[in-house]
Amino acid sequence: METVKVEAKLKFKLGGYGDKLLLKIKFKSPDKILKVYRKLILESTNWDYTYENYKEFNERCLLWFTTDNEGAVREVVQEEVIKYFKGKVEQIEIKEIQKQIKGVKKMEFQIEMKEN
Repeated sequence: METVKVEAKLKFKLGGYGDKLLLKIKFKSPDKILKVYRKLILESTNWDYTYENYKEFNERCLLWFTTDNEGAVREVVQEEVIKYFKGKVEQIEIKEIQKQIKGVKKMEFQIEMKEN
C-alpha cells in the first residue's frame, strides 16, 4: 500500500480581503501524484488563489478561500483522488483526521491504495 498525505493547516488571516482562512497544503508524494494535486489546486478550482514561491514549491501551495469553502476543499480533494486513481488501483481508502493544535485546525487526508 502506498500512502499519500495531504496536510492542510487552517488559520485566520486578518487584513486586505477581510477575514480569510489560509490553507497551506503540504505534499508528501511521488512526483507523478504531486502533479495531479498541483493541477487540482492551481488549475481545477474556481476559487481565487494566490501562491508564493517557497524553496520547495513542489511541496507547498497557498490557497485563499473563505470559511464557506472548507467543506468544498475536502470534497474536491476526495473526488479528484478517486477519479485519478480509479482503474489504476484495486482499493482506495480515504481517511480524514482533524485536530486542533494551538488554535490551528489541521485537515489531513490519508489515501491508501493497492495497485492492480
